[in-house]
Amino acid sequence: MYGEPQKVLFILGSGRNGSTIMANVLGSAAGAVNLGELQWVWERGVSQNRICGCGVRFDHCPFWVPVMERLGGVGPEEAARRESLRLSSLDSFAPTAILGRWWRRWATRDQADYRAVTDHLYRAAASEADTEVIVDSSKRPVYGRMLSGSEELDVYVLHLVRDPRAVVFSWLRRKVNPDFGGLMPIHPSWKSAAGWMVWNVTGEMMRLRRPDRYLRVRYEDFISDPKAVTSKVSGFIGADLTPLISQDGSIEVTDSHSVSGNPSRFDTGQVRLRPDHEWRSQIRPWDRAVATLITWPLMLRYSYPVLVRERGAG
Repeated sequence: MYGEPQKVLFILGSGRNGSTIMANVLGSAAGAVNLGELQWVWERGVSQNRICGCGVRFDHCPFWVPVMERLGGVGPEEAARRESLRLSSLDSFAPTAILGRWWRRWATRDQADYRAVTDHLYRAAASEADTEVIVDSSKRPVYGRMLSGSEELDVYVLHLVRDPRAVVFSWLRRKVNPDFGGLMPIHPSWKSAAGWMVWNVTGEMMRLRRPDRYLRVRYEDFISDPKAVTSKVSGFIGADLTPLISQDGSIEVTDSHSVSGNPSRFDTGQVRLRPDHEWRSQIRPWDRAVATLITWPLMLRYSYPVLVRERGAG
């Protein structure tokens, strides 16, 4: 058992919700470190040796190499075992169980082992970074629930939501992932819209469990006023996560040691956040209609207009 629980800011939500950009910004503040989608560290980090957010391969990263040493050394075989624990633990974790104490009551040996492995990982990373807050953009609700049940971690859930039509449009576009030099997958509109609903509804359950450890933020509000939103997040977690923002609105984004995520995790230096309205004029009418039909209940809850005119119309 360690001393005080380690603070973790867990960014929750659907894919393509802007979590990578949010993590880049919050992790650039003094006292915080952005480690990206930590749930993938064993598969994409150790086993596949993908590129860290600092720009070098995982097995040469000046941060992750000593972290793995703190854990006693983790080679491909042990990483595969830990990834197997993740799959067996989280894939059997029913979304509705986020409301209760299912994990502790019915924990299998695999789940207990995975929790112990995860606790040690976050502690080792925090010690190496010598930081107050770990920013984790894994997003997946069941992973967030597992973290929240740890006695070693003090988990704050930042539920980041984005207009579902923008999310649908993003999933329809081809993007190159520098991690492996290939193209990121695309999803049909019905699939990404349904996923947006499921992940956000499940995310809302986290609020019911611990309202004092839950904050919901809209991506669009963050982009339009990053200082106000990061100040709100700072007050929520009790740590200063406000980055350096210049007079022209650009943000000083430092190198991260993020595991996996959108290619924007490699954007560093003076970064200017700009609203992305391209979807309004470029999304196909059919995809817009499908997204709206599937997601409209939560769109209203999150104050997104059901009918949106194209930019420049009227």
